[in-house]
Amino acid sequence: MVERVLGYVRQGHNVCFVSYGHPGVFADPMHEAVRRARAEGYMATMLPAISAEDCLFADLGVDPGRSGCQSFEATDFLVYRRTFDPRSALVLWQIGVIAETGFKKQFGAWNLAGLGVLRGRLLEFYDGSHQVSIYDAAHYVCCDPVIQHIELQRMLEAEISALSTLHIPPKPMTEPDMEMVRELGLM
Repeated sequence: MVERVLGYVRQGHNVCFVSYGHPGVFADPMHEAVRRARAEGYMATMLPAISAEDCLFADLGVDPGRSGCQSFEATDFLVYRRTFDPRSALVLWQIGVIAETGFKKQFGAWNLAGLGVLRGRLLEFYDGSHQVSIYDAAHYVCCDPVIQHIELQRMLEAEISALSTLHIPPKPMTEPDMEMVRELGLM
């Protein structure tokens, strides 16, 4: 993709490279095209767009400003044992393709074993009855998103695609740090 776009740039054409969702999120070719174009002396700009995360917040009706939000690609989350706070929302991307390094022409999750590993890791922090949402953003403006609300322990029963995202609402907040409350003058 990068070479195809840069080929037109090198021929002197004005090029607009459009991608699904935000061009800078899960989009290495877009970043690489901009880097190479600039390195070759061409003007290149990446403009922001609406991302799948923006759609997720709107479609699920969640506000990341209420308790915070952490976002990780699912394989990265597992392989690097990412530290997170379960009292803040957690968004895990690409849960249907955990540990996959290639492309498959199939609908649904590509790696159910990886999904089971993810569920096991999450059950270390959340009760099995914790409600989660499996989310697939709408592919076209005339389509609806696919949203499945399910208990964490039952998430393997959901219909998961290669593009599915997992949203885990925060656990209830604990008691505030009263020393900090006093220091901030919030008494």
